[in-house]
Amino acid sequence: FCKRHRIKSNSNVPCVPKGLLMMSELVLPQFIFSLIQHLREGYNEPEKDLHKILQVLEPHVSFLEDLTKMGGAMRSVLTQVLTSQQFYKDLSSGMFVLLLTITFSRSEELKVHYTSPPPTFHADQSIMDVLKHKCFLEELLFWTIKYEFPQKMVTFLLNMLPDQDYKIAFTKTFVQHYAFIMKTLKKSHESDTMSNRIVHISVQLFSNEELARQVTEECQLLDIMVTVLLYMMESCLIKSELQDEENSLHVVVNCGEALLKNNTYWPLVSDFINILSHQSVAKKFLEDHGLLVTWMNFVSFFQGMNLNKRELNEHVEFESQTYYAAFAAELEACAQPMWGLLSHCKVRETQEYTRNVVRYCLEALQDWFDAINFVDEVNIVTPNQVTFHLPLHRYFAMFLSKAVKCQELDLDTILPDQEMLMKLMIHPLQIQVRADF
Repeated sequence: FCKRHRIKSNSNVPCVPKGLLMMSELVLPQFIFSLIQHLREGYNEPEKDLHKILQVLEPHVSFLEDLTKMGGAMRSVLTQVLTSQQFYKDLSSGMFVLLLTITFSRSEELKVHYTSPPPTFHADQSIMDVLKHKCFLEELLFWTIKYEFPQKMVTFLLNMLPDQDYKIAFTKTFVQHYAFIMKTLKKSHESDTMSNRIVHISVQLFSNEELARQVTEECQLLDIMVTVLLYMMESCLIKSELQDEENSLHVVVNCGEALLKNNTYWPLVSDFINILSHQSVAKKFLEDHGLLVTWMNFVSFFQGMNLNKRELNEHVEFESQTYYAAFAAELEACAQPMWGLLSHCKVRETQEYTRNVVRYCLEALQDWFDAINFVDEVNIVTPNQVTFHLPLHRYFAMFLSKAVKCQELDLDTILPDQEMLMKLMIHPLQIQVRADF
């Protein structure tokens, strides 16, 4: 091999002559600011055509893309410009302040609006607060999201990832904008294309365990992901009609909503499954009681969804088309994260993780029984209705099985009382009875 490519050759690589990149250091801040200015103005035109705006800006983005192909030295300059708070502050001051203020005050999209969360939800509201940009990279990602991830822009942002400083800064920025990504994705008319591009980015950020662990510790990655998923599903909740239709306080996802029918949630769930594959991250999740409570609240949204009712009086012309959406949602949003967590509970040393999950799962199940007014096991379940979706029961059963098979846990220390056990059996048995008859 060439002496410059052998092991530890980096220590012998000469520094880039300062004068060689001086022009780039002087020009690039203005160039990137000009690009951002065009993105701002284009989006706030009364009759904006995003596709046309992106076509006009394509040469600008192509130029940046070409710069990333020039090697590590140029990427270092780009990283410095994109992440410098001073450059951003200087160019946004003076004559630009007025335009900046007008542009951002007209853009209501900067603030992520949501309805009030469920009363059982205690996540950090700052996750959903106004975005405050401090450097070009943050605002550039904001407009990339706003323009629904144009391919050229995505390619440029990804081409910069070999620079380690950029990769860390970009990952933190991506996490900072996670709630905004969710909101834009929900409103998109091309959610499939946008979803693919989101995952194209996130898989390269969250597949690295060390980086995932770092942003988990420094940027509340787990809190943000769980909170965003909860808020996303909260937008399509309806009152559950299971058991006591009139007095039920339980809410479930509406499987007829586009969010579920089109699997719009899958990029965010995919990211969550990805980070749970890392043992160090999953460990933090399983040790955090607050996160487990919030996650069980999320899972409870799918408990009893897509209720099947037997029609006794009228002919049913068309069967409901929500079956696929319901089964896909339980599989992707509930079961797959569960399997990821179970993979980290294989040995005796992880007993405490299983105890935590079982504890909060049982609490969520008790809340569910109370909400549907299922007081005790002697209650007769409501006839002519059945749900095939009991993810809280599945969590309880799977972690209980893992406790017995792999962790040598004493069942008496984690099982609920006899009355609760009887209540837990009723709805799964109802499914079996309906199937037999």
